Amino acid sequence: MSFFKDVSFSGAGGDVVRYLFAKREHNFVLWLAACIPPLLMVTTFYFDAITKSTPPPPGVFYIESWPLSRSMEDIKRDQAIRAAEKRKILEARRESYKALGRASGMDVDKIEREGKARKKAAEQAEAKAAAQTAIGASK
Repeated sequence: MSFFKDVSFSGAGGDVVRYLFAKREHNFVLWLAACIPPLLMVTTFYFDAITKSTPPPPGVFYIESWPLSRSMEDIKRDQAIRAAEKRKILEARRESYKALGRASGMDVDKIEREGKARKKAAEQAEAKAAAQTAIGASK
């Protein structure tokens, strides 16, 4: 059973042509006004799909290489430098979130105190559980 068995495309086209050329006031103007928004949407989607379907250009990846004679002190120094950079970035992010919270009317200091208290309570509970496990394991 075909969906289009009762459809006549030539008959449908003839109906559209007869409707367009029927003698009515403002017929063509209204039909044109009705066709413009869908046409604009289709062309917008078309050009949007063209611009977003092009893949981005390949990126360049830089890989650091170190000499084999690099000492453990050099490695630890580099790790400390990277850790300091990471802490600085995280602190800047934390400060920006605090500024956003203050701008939206939140009590950021209270939230931070509550978070530290919760973290401290969780650490104490974890230490207590570890102590209980150690006592139970020694028996």
